[in-house]
Amino acid sequence: MADEERQQNEQEAGQPSEEEMRAQLEEERSRVRKLEEELARVREELEELRIVYQNTVEHGTLIENELDQKMRVATVQSMTDPLTGIYNRLKFNDALNRRLGRRAGGSTVSSLIMFDIDRFKEVNDTMGHAAGDATLRHVARVLKATLREQDLAARVGGEEFALWLPSTGLATGREVAERVRAALTESRLYWAGAELSITGSLGLAGKPETTAQAANLYTAAVAALYSAQEAGRNRGEVAGPVDRPVDP
Repeated sequence: MADEERQQNEQEAGQPSEEEMRAQLEEERSRVRKLEEELARVREELEELRIVYQNTVEHGTLIENELDQKMRVATVQSMTDPLTGIYNRLKFNDALNRRLGRRAGGSTVSSLIMFDIDRFKEVNDTMGHAAGDATLRHVARVLKATLREQDLAARVGGEEFALWLPSTGLATGREVAERVRAALTESRLYWAGAELSITGSLGLAGKPETTAQAANLYTAAVAALYSAQEAGRNRGEVAGPVDRPVDP
């Protein structure tokens, strides 16, 4: 009777009953559980997003690295002769333009050697193009082994090579040319059980001895190469001065 009177008094005073308080507490606990479940769900979604982002970044890095590698390979291929592995004519011309283009009229010392394999057509005609390809690769190997580190060798035609010697006067250029010729003559190449005799003719031009104009080096060196071929091959010739003297 006392409890009933107490509950009645509490209700009359506006205070919740014990049952109502338990119900409110359970309702609050239910809201907390839902919030915890929602928080757990959000955390899972954030973790999934983090993983997706990480994978995207890693994939993007892989793609970027792959593209960068392909660009480097394409760059090398664009300036390399695929048969011999040395520079091609495009790279050779680019190197000369960059090194001499802005200083064509200056006093930069340099030498250019134009080099042809002697009787290369006979190798192709008698032993086949595979033997000719092997000859070209052999010559490229000899050039790499003989030239100095700063020199640049390029295949600029079928059997024609250009050798660029920076910071090299005509006298030293003549020594390099003779070293290349001798190394090629003394080298050995065997094909189909036979030893191929490979020689070369070289034409040399120097700046400023042959010409003060870098643009004239190529023409002068080619003319000297023709002179070497006409003189019997397996030799080198030095171009004479090609610039006209200035009238007093």
